[in-house]
Amino acid sequence: MAYRKSDYLLSSDENSNYRSIRAIAWLFIVKGLFYLWCAYVLLPENSFEYDRRYSPYIEILILVWGIMGVVGGIVTLYGERKVSVLMYACAIAFLLAFPLGTLLSMVMLRGIGKYLQSVEKLQNDPTAQFDSLIKARKGY
Repeated sequence: MAYRKSDYLLSSDENSNYRSIRAIAWLFIVKGLFYLWCAYVLLPENSFEYDRRYSPYIEILILVWGIMGVVGGIVTLYGERKVSVLMYACAIAFLLAFPLGTLLSMVMLRGIGKYLQSVEKLQNDPTAQFDSLIKARKGY
């Protein structure tokens, strides 16, 4: 069984939060790509076409949601505090995408602070300590 660095260096609560936020980030990316595809499908073939059943602002909203989903998911996977505003903005924007976006955003907003602390803990730990933990666990 393959162990991750997070399995050794984080407590079970921290590890659970870390992995769930990363999974949600991937779902934000997938959902953002889906919204980008929807915005592409809704583009009119003729830009001077006035007989639409929906407002062009709907296209813009879907396009913005798609971009925010992809960028917010990638930024979350990157895990830097400097750009954490984008994570929060993405989660707040996806609160309106009922029902899946609302659930994912609520979990994201509740766990993003602990996630950033876990990322810092994993990034600041030298690999020598990680290797010694693996050897200690395996009994070498």
